[in-house]
Amino acid sequence: MKYPFFLIFVILLLTNIQLSGCKSSRRTQLDKGREIAKPVLDALDEFLRTEGRYPTSLDSLIEQQYLPEIPVLTRMRGTLGVEQLEYNVAPDGSFFLLRFGYDFSDGIGPPEFISEYYISDTSAWRSSSNPPSFEGIMSERYGRRFQTERTRALLEITIDTMINSS
Repeated sequence: MKYPFFLIFVILLLTNIQLSGCKSSRRTQLDKGREIAKPVLDALDEFLRTEGRYPTSLDSLIEQQYLPEIPVLTRMRGTLGVEQLEYNVAPDGSFFLLRFGYDFSDGIGPPEFISEYYISDTSAWRSSSNPPSFEGIMSERYGRRFQTERTRALLEITIDTMINSS
């Protein structure tokens, strides 16, 4: 009867190794998603330098020849699904949110959706299973700007954004 305990120990050890490997595998897959999105970020930066604002849509990057096509994220091993690049831009074109995500499954329990998002005025990628809404980001940004600039246009944008996000 010694062997069943040994067998249970080996199973638990292997399960622990597999589960600890899932997190690094997820990070690798999310990093690949960032690589796929990099040409879009480069095109958005070039558009900003040329036009003085961000485009209203990613399609504008193609139409104005900043980008040949919108990259497609592929479903990777260990994922149940993928959320393609989603782009939101402020009404005045001053900042944007670029987001994508993967639905991960480790084979134990429910899948976990992880979103990668990039906010242009922070110039940093972040990961979250519950990312901020664009409306919330916009309300915070315009509210902050209104505190210093105090223009009617910013007040109207801030109020409209807050109403639409509730």
